Amino acid sequence: MARLRSSLLIGLLAGLALSTTTLSKHQDDKESTQLHIGDSQICNEFECYPKVFEASSLWQEIKPGQHLPGGLDVRMNLETGVREAKLCDDEHNAIPNIPVAIPESDSIPETSMHEFTQDFDVIRKLIDSDPESNLESVSAKLEDLMEFAHDYKHGYDIVAHEFDLLKRISCDEQMPLALRDISTIMITSCTRNNPRVVEYINKWYPDFIDQVYQRIGTLITNENRSDPHIKLLKRYLSLLDELTTESYEFTQFELDALDKAWQIPDKQIRIEVLELISKLFTVPGSDDSELRKRGLTDPVPFAQMWANNIQELIQDDEIDELHTRKFFDSLYAIKQDFSDVKIEASFLSWLSRQVDERKKQLDSGIKERDLEQDSFDKKMIESRHLVFGNPMAHKIKNWNDEL
Repeated sequence: MARLRSSLLIGLLAGLALSTTTLSKHQDDKESTQLHIGDSQICNEFECYPKVFEASSLWQEIKPGQHLPGGLDVRMNLETGVREAKLCDDEHNAIPNIPVAIPESDSIPETSMHEFTQDFDVIRKLIDSDPESNLESVSAKLEDLMEFAHDYKHGYDIVAHEFDLLKRISCDEQMPLALRDISTIMITSCTRNNPRVVEYINKWYPDFIDQVYQRIGTLITNENRSDPHIKLLKRYLSLLDELTTESYEFTQFELDALDKAWQIPDKQIRIEVLELISKLFTVPGSDDSELRKRGLTDPVPFAQMWANNIQELIQDDEIDELHTRKFFDSLYAIKQDFSDVKIEASFLSWLSRQVDERKKQLDSGIKERDLEQDSFDKKMIESRHLVFGNPMAHKIKNWNDEL
């Protein structure tokens, strides 16, 4: 009798879990049909979120379409029917004890054997032998290893042990473009959502960013801008976005390279360029503003040039919400720091439409709202007159509203 009750209970729980999973799957399938999936973000009609799940020590919902890195704890929340994930407890606790750099030494830490040593040894031998004739074999090997690059632990191990090889393939202009492309993808995958990898590269290879800009300069000046050349240029820009911190000091060569890249009529390239340029413009009025630190005699023309570029791209209907926020914040900071920067009439018309739409959203009465989104919407609404228009008009409007 006890066995019978136990069997019935197990069957009931299994059926409940199966029905919950099936319901969640149907819900995910329904939501996925309404998704707009970009290179790094996924958007639906309500919000945008990272394409790659960003794990923490707390359970978080895995949103529709998100790529889940390896090495995480995953569960189905039986109360909500939502899949959730977090960092493994043992791995999360161990991370602070793993040194990223050794301050007492100026040399790169010695590498040792790791899980993928044999695979990269094969790649190394094929590259040293004849990269052209071994193109397919090397590409296949790197493709097989690519899934591990997204993993928090494996991504760090790959960079800590094999970065010299990956950097060599990515930056060697004698290498086939296809190999340079896939090697750059692997480095970028290792850095994405992995601050330990970014810190490691910037610490032990401080010239790498400049080296990538040098290769960008070559690609831009190349008269033969074939699809593989443009493709590699996009890979380089994506990699730089991951490696470039807010405190990074751009050289004049790097800024010129970004300006030339912007002139290529490709929307994705222009988005990547503005992602990087946005790091120049910090909090309005900050003494740490990159333009102020550069000590330019007259920074207004430079600020005006990029303000024009931002105004042009942000009006594109295909720009997602996350990029809209980022680019708007940059333009906001530029205008706050440099009041002489002129704003185009077309941008003001676009801003007026945005303000009307966002006011309706704020006044919709929906209880469950994104606080970060609400904060941005309010900032955009207030900036229409306070920053980009007539501050007195803002005061008059508020006075009329109070009446």
